[in-house]
Amino acid sequence: MSWSGFRSRIKIFGRENRAVAAVEFALIAPIFFASVFCIVETSIDYYIIATLDGIVEQVSLPLQTGVPQLAGLQSWQFKQTYVCPLVKGFLNCSNLIVNIQSNFGNAYGNNGFSPPPSPPLSDSTFASYCPGSGGYSTTVTISYPVSQITGIWSSAGTSVNGAGQTVRIFQASVGFILQPTFTVTPTCTMG
Repeated sequence: MSWSGFRSRIKIFGRENRAVAAVEFALIAPIFFASVFCIVETSIDYYIIATLDGIVEQVSLPLQTGVPQLAGLQSWQFKQTYVCPLVKGFLNCSNLIVNIQSNFGNAYGNNGFSPPPSPPLSDSTFASYCPGSGGYSTTVTISYPVSQITGIWSSAGTSVNGAGQTVRIFQASVGFILQPTFTVTPTCTMG
């Protein structure tokens, strides 16, 4: 092949534009689809966080006034009565982990709020149900494990290994002091 033949082939290749769209798509598509998956995963994350925050806030009011304590509800009854009706969308109530811890004393005393479980619970084995009595400081923590879609957040420290898969745990917590207008003998259960 001569130099002039090579130059003419280069000119023809430069003028030929039938495959330009395919090449551009091949270069841009991975970036586009990665961006779309990241946007979808981030949107799902914000939806779960907002839902859990709403559930924790609404569940705390009956606890503050002592309604479940006076009714003598067990952990599963509390979850079915107060938590599950608030679960909406694609969230599954059976995956929610409800952890209620109480200490006698106020938020500023030596027996202050119990910290939320750390690391976050990936199953309900270690969740406690201890709603307390009047004057107790109480912490309600609701966790929800979610399978990863893209795995981009795995380096953010929110991933734990639970049930043989890598999941992210979303958590919402609220702390409050129970109204001193009721007195019950606190019963606590694990799991």
